[in-house]
Amino acid sequence: LMIGPNVKSTPEIVFDLVYRFAGKTSADWVTELKKPALRLYDPAASVRMDNGSTKPIIVYRQSLPFGDSASVKGSLIVMIDEGLFRSLFDKLASVNRGQIYILDQQNRIISSTASTRSGISISYRNMANDYGKLEEMMNGQSQIVTYTTSAVNGWKYVYVVPQAVFLD
Repeated sequence: LMIGPNVKSTPEIVFDLVYRFAGKTSADWVTELKKPALRLYDPAASVRMDNGSTKPIIVYRQSLPFGDSASVKGSLIVMIDEGLFRSLFDKLASVNRGQIYILDQQNRIISSTASTRSGISISYRNMANDYGKLEEMMNGQSQIVTYTTSAVNGWKYVYVVPQAVFLD
């Protein structure tokens, strides 16, 4: 049973009709929601909405009761509009002709201001410290990569700027 603000529904209605994730059925969601999840975020995925439009969504999942992974009674899921989330970073990235990436500990891109999802040439493990600066070659250009790590969820907030812009 799916419960939301002013609505009670089934997984089939929610995930097969209202929020259709590419390659994921309501049965897949039910299987996932029965597994323990501790503050788990899924990278942004394109979702076809019931009105025919598509929207990138980041899904947050938390098993209930909180802290009891042995007997999952339910799951809290929050669907975050990645476009609204990303808009917080768009202006900063565009001013310096850079890109911002948010990487999780599995090296997945949770969100990015980049126009393509092809990824970046550096990985989470290359950024071993809590914060730092690296120089990388990307698309034949020298780039400065600065990063910081969230103490809450371990995400790396990565800012990639052309070296010439950085030095200016």
